[in-house]
Formats: sequence, C-alpha cells, structure tokens
Amino acid sequence: MRRLLLLPIAYTLAAQAAACSCFSPELRAKTGRDTLELAEVAVFGAVVAVRPDGGSTLKVTESFKGPPVGAVLEIAPGSDKCAPPANKPDDKRLVVAFQAPVTACETYTDDHFLLDAFRTNAGSAAGSTAGK
Repeated sequence: MRRLLLLPIAYTLAAQAAACSCFSPELRAKTGRDTLELAEVAVFGAVVAVRPDGGSTLKVTESFKGPPVGAVLEIAPGSDKCAPPANKPDDKRLVVAFQAPVTACETYTDDHFLLDAFRTNAGSAAGSTAGK
C-alpha cells in the first residue's frame, strides 16, 4: 500500500523538478534516491532504432536499476496524454519507468536532473562500500 501511495508522489516530484532548476543539490539527491527506490527501470542509453508508431529501441549504456549495461530495451509508443521527446537514432535518453511496459512517456533528454542525481547517488554508494 505504501508503494502505491509513494509512486504518484515521486512521479509528480520528478516531473515538477525537471521543469525547475531551483531545487537544492540535497533535494535533487533525495528525489533521485526516492525515484530509484520506487522505479522498476532507471537506465540511460542511446536510441538505436525508431519505429513509425513512435516506439523505439534503446541500448543501455548506464544502468541504475533494471536492465544491465549492454541490454536492449524496447520502448512502446507514448500516449496522447504525454509529449515525449522525439527520438532519432543516436539520441541519448534517460528512461525512468515505474511499471511495465516502458513507454515513450517515460523517456527524458540527457539533460534531465535525475541523470545527475542517479550518477551522484551511484558514486556515493560505491564510495561508501569501498572500504568494506
């Protein structure tokens, strides 16, 4: 039940934060941690194919949660309720999905703040376990 309540909150925060660069680094890091906790998929990669229906194929170059580096992720077309970025081959995209299937509505450009938050959190986690 807790997950069902937190999912819309994290999604709303992520969407709002993407539009505003006024959040502190601490809040961005916390939002990144919360988003990773709730997401099923959080990867960054390159678009390798775009289908006429608006779907695409992404090769994972960084995996924060879900498919490993090198995996190919099929992205379904978006709905009429979202305006995903238009994909072209070689575009770099962040994918954050909270349920299957992953759609174009859950793809973001490579300047989305969550990408930096995920990288920072991954670096912090690696650094905190280095001496153990």
